[in-house]
Amino acid sequence: MNFISSHNRLTSGIFLFLTIGLLGATEISLKTQKWVQCLAFSPDGQRVVAGNDEGRLWVVDARTAKTVMQIKDVASVPTAVAWSHKGKLIAVGGWRGGVHVCEAKSGKVLARWRGHKENITSIVFSRDDKYLATGSGDDTAKVWSVRGGEPLLTMEQGDEYDVTGVAFSPDGNQLLTGDGENRVKLWDTRTGEEQRVLGAHSEAVSAVGWSANGRWAASGAWDDTLKLWDPAKGELVRTLRGHTDDITALAFSAKGERLISASDDRTVCVWNPGTGKLLQIFKGHTGPVISLAISPNGERAVSGSRGELKFWDLK
Repeated sequence: MNFISSHNRLTSGIFLFLTIGLLGATEISLKTQKWVQCLAFSPDGQRVVAGNDEGRLWVVDARTAKTVMQIKDVASVPTAVAWSHKGKLIAVGGWRGGVHVCEAKSGKVLARWRGHKENITSIVFSRDDKYLATGSGDDTAKVWSVRGGEPLLTMEQGDEYDVTGVAFSPDGNQLLTGDGENRVKLWDTRTGEEQRVLGAHSEAVSAVGWSANGRWAASGAWDDTLKLWDPAKGELVRTLRGHTDDITALAFSAKGERLISASDDRTVCVWNPGTGKLLQIFKGHTGPVISLAISPNGERAVSGSRGELKFWDLK
């Protein structure tokens, strides 16, 4: 199963930003056929890094939607991006399995790593920014030393299904993964051993996340549902239903009081993970929403689809 190819849309065009408005939702239209494949907020919430399937990587001001910087030395199409918690680094996963680590202030590429054989599906920093985790279409997840650039652990999926999402526990001792075989797993990052299978969806898992307070692990899937797990007990807490098509991305706010999700149904949903209540539904994308990020203070979200980048104000 090639999970990535079924959700990557490769088209042609030029990456161009246009601010439409700032009330309720700020739409930044990319007058192009390009898909916004990955997004990440800076830790201060003032900037967003965005990558498209033309192979371009941009940083925009989150309030004015103006382009601040273009990162030009990324060699492959960016498929996943993460901003370090201290704000100094941006990590980019690529179409051909490469990882780039960039200086956030200048956009300068500081390191290039090649550790996966196929496309990278997800990338995330540990809370202390010492480590990176990546998931890939080569059926593995890896943990890297940011300073040394070497892969410290390789976690084998053990079959032909992609690792579609990765998320560190707050203490960095565990890694949450989702895969194309519908499963949600926990791994020990000190040994690389699989600890447990939390559970499964009825279709492929497309995204996972771990709240910073450690209380929740979340997974989204092609079965149109989100699931919230108690990672300490290894139990399913609740299933969230509201989307009407494949879920493509999810993210927690920094304090864990909000969970947001994106879907092929062209919407972005905002949830209270503690109650499971659906708080907001944002509509306005003209195509499937395939990328998503939430500001650390939980006040804004940004979502991407084909030729569109939209900012949303959260309640």
